[in-house]
Amino acid sequence: MTLPTTTYRTRRVFPRNTLPADYYSVNPQHPHWPLVIMLVLTQLSVGAFVVGLLLQWLLPVGLDEPWSTWHTPIALVFGIVALASSTLHLGRPHLAYRAIIGIRHSWLSREIVAFGLFAGLACAQCATSLSDAGWLTPARTALEWSVAGIGIVAVFCSAMIYVATQRECWSFSRVAIRFGLSTCLLGAMATCFTIVTVARFTDTDALHHVARDAVAYTLRVLIVVSAAKLLYEAAVVSHLASRRMTAVKRSALLMTRQLSGITLARFALGLLGGIGAPLLLRHVADAGPVEVAVMLTMMLAGCLFGELLERYLFFAAAANVRMPGAIR
Repeated sequence: MTLPTTTYRTRRVFPRNTLPADYYSVNPQHPHWPLVIMLVLTQLSVGAFVVGLLLQWLLPVGLDEPWSTWHTPIALVFGIVALASSTLHLGRPHLAYRAIIGIRHSWLSREIVAFGLFAGLACAQCATSLSDAGWLTPARTALEWSVAGIGIVAVFCSAMIYVATQRECWSFSRVAIRFGLSTCLLGAMATCFTIVTVARFTDTDALHHVARDAVAYTLRVLIVVSAAKLLYEAAVVSHLASRRMTAVKRSALLMTRQLSGITLARFALGLLGGIGAPLLLRHVADAGPVEVAVMLTMMLAGCLFGELLERYLFFAAAANVRMPGAIR
């Protein structure tokens, strides 16, 4: 964001209640679709690696063998697609490598380096997960923790890019909570989806038993995190009662006026994918393959598209500071 440096001075005394002509005018901002896709998919990829690692640590041995063979490549693919989509936001993508020059002072440079390390380590982890060599076990474990740690650092760098703009609606707490909850939500969703899919195509009774416990964990996390995130996003509406025209109130006005359709769709998809479909999966134990496929599709589509719309609102409803002007 560029702030104007021009200052207009006058000796005339204006009334204390004088306001710019467009003070109460609010307009949607540019949504930046490449950044929307990049942020959501990178957080899905990082969340999938982190939740998968924690799940293998919490549950007994027996889940990681067939499951990680599929989970790691799927999580990696989402990360690569996200990094590829981010180049669409650049005017000259072939010069993107120059962004690392400012790593000492630029959060954007740090984000690029962190996600580059994340992608490289994730590729190495994917290669070791596809191998049956026992001597690779220590290296596989080290890579799993390294990928998770670097991924969390990369998401933090993504958040700091927007915190550095010093917009009121992009404060550290607001951005950190949104990005952190998205990472947990999407990671739990992707992990649950992979476990259920692998268990359906595997005839091992031991795997089915462990998979039930793993699905119960991930569904519980998904429901709790989804409910917390939706409540946090809905809380912005409370700023409509404020007498001051703050930046957060402007965002609330945009979400309830010009962007009301997108806001309703975001909450509907969030409720469907993050709460409705997971509750059905938890309480329908004897569902057939078709019913399970339908519920998994609802969960995947609801969570993914709901988070894409949430990130759309993150940009489009972000009121920015600008010079006073005429009403548009």
